[in-house]
Amino acid sequence: AGSVFVAETMRIFSATHSVVALFTDSEVRIAGIASDVVDAGGIKGVLASGEPDANWRRVLNDGEPQVIADLSEIARTPAEDSLYSGGLRCMMRVPIRDS
Repeated sequence: AGSVFVAETMRIFSATHSVVALFTDSEVRIAGIASDVVDAGGIKGVLASGEPDANWRRVLNDGEPQVIADLSEIARTPAEDSLYSGGLRCMMRVPIRDS
């Protein structure tokens, strides 16, 4: 299911990078990924790291989507800086909750 979501996300938004991560209380599982910027192991490490200032963590906690139109214009965390250095310039984070 993760790979289908990744493919649809890329098609609908003309995205070049897409990741689906599933979170439980104790683990992070990468359900799908398409990226030239990061691999599944690298993104899983970032998401499981507990980086206190991670913007994606606020998205999960608040349950609200976030669009970053230009990564060069924000104070980036180390993970965001790595994505930026890899060529990513904008991102959309969208929490989807299991109902």
